[in-house]
Amino acid sequence: MLLSEMKSPTTAGLRRRDALIAGAIAMTGCALAPDASAQATPTLGDGEPIGGLRIAQGPVPFPGSWYEAENAGDGLEFRIAPGTLGKVQWLSADFLLDGIHTVAWRLAFHEAGSQRVFRYQFGGLNQCSFRMRMPLEALANNRWRYEREGAWLKPLCSGDRVDPARVDRITFTIDVKAESVARWRMSPIAMSAAEPARLDKLHLPMGALVDELGQSRLHEWPGKTKDAEVCTARLRSQLAAAGKQRWPERFTRWGGWKQRRLTEGTRFFGKHHDGKRWWLHDPDGFAFWSTGLDCVRVDATAAVSGLESALAWAPPREGIFAEAWEDRRGGLNYLAANCIRAFGPKTWR
Repeated sequence: MLLSEMKSPTTAGLRRRDALIAGAIAMTGCALAPDASAQATPTLGDGEPIGGLRIAQGPVPFPGSWYEAENAGDGLEFRIAPGTLGKVQWLSADFLLDGIHTVAWRLAFHEAGSQRVFRYQFGGLNQCSFRMRMPLEALANNRWRYEREGAWLKPLCSGDRVDPARVDRITFTIDVKAESVARWRMSPIAMSAAEPARLDKLHLPMGALVDELGQSRLHEWPGKTKDAEVCTARLRSQLAAAGKQRWPERFTRWGGWKQRRLTEGTRFFGKHHDGKRWWLHDPDGFAFWSTGLDCVRVDATAAVSGLESALAWAPPREGIFAEAWEDRRGGLNYLAANCIRAFGPKTWR
């Protein structure tokens, strides 16, 4: 069941304002709030809707409001006095994206008295709370990207270099979305001099996001593997059949085009000019064009740092599954874990 299909038992039948107040009181001290003293933390305010943005109803996992947007460009506009951002160092807000299709948002900072605009884009995983933590040093535009944190995805910088103290308008809009309505909950955007804490507890309305094989639990598709036993059997059967695989009759053993031989075999891939144009040829001299893989390796590492509670299963970091972990980025390679399970820690490669 999606969040949009749920009703909060503590807010049913109340007007929106009463519901939000009741929810905020009920969740006082919630770990998901940007700050334990959230009431005293200054924010950008409620903002004015842009485009077709709608305020919606829903459960209250943390203080804030539910929003719905039909189109890219829908969002909120905040008017602030010049100098406001010059007194703080960070912006932060908590999010929960409903549905199963991801969304990218954009914060745009407009400098008073000029046409300069700095843009900060980020996305989020569905059905998993995340915290946007934006350092205002980003407005100097000295970095094109900041590191993701948990379900907060790929913060990107673009546009002009902007002086935070001269910003008088900020827009928060949908940048990219699927055809379906985008629906999310969002706390007020807080301003602080100190770095906000990272989110230490995830809200997962639909449970774990990823199953024991590394597959999404939010999506279904033909051929989705049922469990580890089926996965192991499939991998072993693929290995057994690998040596029997052959190119279709119209291809050479190298993947060249049998209908056009350009030159005698050279034992190497190469190039050939036929008097009009250059061609690539395979080691037997047949016309060749590569639109496929250029390498094959077990490289499907996913960044799971901060998302540990969103995993139905993760292998131990030590022991036979040690090679499935990448310490540099806190990454987990489920493909490697599946191969280790199927073929053993010494022969899986």
